[in-house]
Amino acid sequence: AESPLHEQIDTAVSKYQALSNENLATAAEFQRRVYLDLLGTIPSAQETRSFLEDGAADKREQLVNRIIADPRLNHRLANVFDIMLMERIADGQVKSAQWRQYLYDSFVANKPYNVLAREILNSNGADPAFRPAARFYLDRAGETNRLTRDVGRMFFGMDMQCAQCHDHPLIDGYFQRDYYGLFAFLNRSHILTDSAKKNYFAEKSVGNVSFKSVFTEEAGETGPHLPGDAPIAEPVHNKVDEYKVRPRANVVTVPTYSRREQLAHTATNGKNKAFNRNIANRLWGLMNGRALVAPVDLQHAENPPLNPELMNVLELGIVQLNFDVKAFLREVALSKTYQRAYQLDSSVKVTAAYIQEKLESVETVQTELSKQVLAASQVWEQQQVILAELDTQWTE
Repeated sequence: AESPLHEQIDTAVSKYQALSNENLATAAEFQRRVYLDLLGTIPSAQETRSFLEDGAADKREQLVNRIIADPRLNHRLANVFDIMLMERIADGQVKSAQWRQYLYDSFVANKPYNVLAREILNSNGADPAFRPAARFYLDRAGETNRLTRDVGRMFFGMDMQCAQCHDHPLIDGYFQRDYYGLFAFLNRSHILTDSAKKNYFAEKSVGNVSFKSVFTEEAGETGPHLPGDAPIAEPVHNKVDEYKVRPRANVVTVPTYSRREQLAHTATNGKNKAFNRNIANRLWGLMNGRALVAPVDLQHAENPPLNPELMNVLELGIVQLNFDVKAFLREVALSKTYQRAYQLDSSVKVTAAYIQEKLESVETVQTELSKQVLAASQVWEQQQVILAELDTQWTE
């Protein structure tokens, strides 16, 4: 059987550091740390005394389990995700209290993160039960370029704003066609205001996307696709079959084929590496003070994770845990890496021979990774040719 995620974390970390994970923080330090990270507060005097006087060998695990079940964690996570997704945007069509209540209720129900993200990305604000989820779109005024940037940043860890007018001048992997592939999921959506001045995020059944580089004058047209993917094959409907809810006054249109619904599904089905990595990276940063990839919205080949193997463990782990945020945080808290003391024990001696041994191990890994990067680059070049052919076919 595969080892628990917290053990996989420690194994991955031990390969990239010179010191052992065995030098753990004291019980008091650990208790304070896990309270601050998970509950946003320090333990009470009674909680501290009770924990320190507990003689159980597994008292740290028991403490983590109690905190994961503590109602205060739901408030903490609601606040964390509010700031992460809305960045303190002023109230608009959906009041922040309603939005935070929606997030709080989601964590009370232990809603998986991919389900939460799917609701947010697909909400039009018409269903009262999910109207708060539409705040992500509505309080950004439904502006497509702004939404393209923020969806890329917050759900995929990629700030592609500078690829709006041309391929990114500083980041090789951020292409203009990928920006507009993401843009195409959203360009059919628009704000609809009813007679009561209430806004919704409706969607049309038509609307294509073209773009032109201001640097090279190269022009193109694309259907919706996530960065690095080929355009999604879309069904064709007769005019009379284009809508589930047809356009008319004060009615939120719903197309038979919704690009935004396709975005919500494609991003959250567990197969998109960028989506999985983004949330794993952000949750690791929540617990450890710094994410493995920082800034968290600039993930690309030239800004690799501090520990690539650990990043792979985390992004696979969040999927294997079915995007259970609390279970993921529990595993991080149970790792020796998280529990490690800040200061070295006076008895710890790091010899030159030990460092040399570790260095040779890292160099071996680096050589192997370099080979993998070269092979991946060759595959990438081949895929670029295929993608160019698909773009040509799409334009024709």
